[in-house]
Amino acid sequence: MSQFLAVSQADIIHEIKLSRKISTIVKSIISRKIIIDAAQETFLTYFPNG
Repeated sequence: MSQFLAVSQADIIHEIKLSRKISTIVKSIISRKIIIDAAQETFLTYFPNG
């Protein structure tokens, strides 16, 4: 019998903190935002889901 388990945003953030991946994730987010901003300045379009 399969059961569904809910994973909340708080659960994910807590696990990230425990695994000490916060700095890596923050760097990735900042890099992505810089790239998107630069693309928008040059009138390129970003489609994150294909």
